[in-house]
Amino acid sequence: MKLNNKNKILVFSFIILLLVVYQFAIKQTIHFKNEHSELKNKERFLENTEINKNELIIKNKKIDLFLQQFNFDNSSNSNLQSYLLRFIGKKTNDLDLQIISFEEAKSSTDDKTTTTHYNFSVEGSFNKALLLANTIDNNPILGNIIHFETIKKTDYKENKVKIISKIILEKKTRF
Repeated sequence: MKLNNKNKILVFSFIILLLVVYQFAIKQTIHFKNEHSELKNKERFLENTEINKNELIIKNKKIDLFLQQFNFDNSSNSNLQSYLLRFIGKKTNDLDLQIISFEEAKSSTDDKTTTTHYNFSVEGSFNKALLLANTIDNNPILGNIIHFETIKKTDYKENKVKIISKIILEKKTRF
């Protein structure tokens, strides 16, 4: 079967027509479809960013209220040791305890965290010292109690028994 000239011209023009249609219509449609999907993704990202921004603002306000609840002002944030000493002094007066020692804070730095240990000792009844430790442990600004030791000492001169509680508090900060 031989193709005559009219059929050859028809097949050739059909192929050229397909190329022209692809070049001007289909290629542009695919390009605009891809651009549309990119813009939709950017729009979703911006909506999520706006939602995250609003959530962070709300979270910041909650943290500020939380800090106010524990009477912790931002100026004492740099000097947590003085805040801790004031807090312990107030609680020991309320619980009829005595602060025996309050040592200088010891700090160590890892990759992205600074760990600070505060050592102090109180004298008084065991239940009141335990209540003090519970109060400190429930205040998340101060840190966590990692060591609680109670020593019973007898003073033979005065014929009294002293209960001394040693507490080590650990505060981790990230930078």
